[in-house]
Amino acid sequence: MRIRIRGPTIVLISGGELVVALCAAQEWRETHQYWGGADCALLQIQPTFSVVEKGPKMLYLNTAIRGYPKGLRAGSDPRKPLLVIPEDFDSVTFKGVPYPLEAIEVWGCGDQSSREVQLEIKKWQVKEAERQRCVKLSAADWMEHPDRYLLELAGRPQYNNSAS
Repeated sequence: MRIRIRGPTIVLISGGELVVALCAAQEWRETHQYWGGADCALLQIQPTFSVVEKGPKMLYLNTAIRGYPKGLRAGSDPRKPLLVIPEDFDSVTFKGVPYPLEAIEVWGCGDQSSREVQLEIKKWQVKEAERQRCVKLSAADWMEHPDRYLLELAGRPQYNNSAS
């Protein structure tokens, strides 16, 4: 899971009859430590609305760092988090009760300048993906390219003919 919104976010998580919201006033980061400012909050939206917890250092996101729990967590006590989504994102545990994970929505919050910055980042990402899609190979590069060997293994030693 990668949250690419720079700035405040609301993350809506739904599973079964449960809907909760994670509110972060700053950009999400992937780390093995709990983080967040005093404005972070965990809200239960359904079946009843309540502010479950609010305060600093209650958010956790780790998908890559070995030796630490992976997934998304929320709560000020790292030994007993209130919300746990494991690394395979197939379930959500809220206050110790498991639910099937049905949806995660991330909403960016901020002013117009934040939106413009986000749109510029998206434009750059689309342009960069398009640029990297077309890879021009010289004849020398093609001779050592792994795709060439795969084609030969599949019984297609000639590449310019449509017939095999």
